[in-house]
Amino acid sequence: MQFDALDSPAAVRAALTGAAVARWGEARTAALQAQLDATAQALWELAQQPLDLEGPEPDFIYPTGVER
Repeated sequence: MQFDALDSPAAVRAALTGAAVARWGEARTAALQAQLDATAQALWELAQQPLDLEGPEPDFIYPTGVER
């Protein structure tokens, strides 16, 4: 599954939900909806981060206060 930075959180959620239904069925997907929503939001937020391949590593790899 690939996501584009231009995708909306709703588009990412729909893709994840569709994959979950295909894998686990409607009932299990309904039980996982809160986790799917949170994952979709997190993936969308990561896609919004600029990636500077020449600069330091992004904060989401080494959050503030974590030893490198």
